[in-house]
Amino acid sequence: MSRLLPRQALVRRLAVEAGLTQTQAAEALDRLGLIVAEHLAVGDVVRLPKLGALRVRQTAAKQGTFAGRPWTKPAGRRVAFSAGTALQRALEVTV
Repeated sequence: MSRLLPRQALVRRLAVEAGLTQTQAAEALDRLGLIVAEHLAVGDVVRLPKLGALRVRQTAAKQGTFAGRPWTKPAGRRVAFSAGTALQRALEVTV
């Protein structure tokens, strides 16, 4: 079963591992999110070392029915994540 890693726990761990204060670690995490979003918005692929890559993919419009009523999902963009080799190997070890 999956568990959610709370943001504060991630900040505490980042602070300890990187030798930062928790305030500095929280700021770094926030800025990383902003930087990633900025680059994805212009279509860049963002590679995160030891994790993988984030990219924007185009989605086609879809039509269907729900409860007997037709609906249309417009074409759009979504963020896709591709796990890197180091992350995939780490998952194989913990299974």
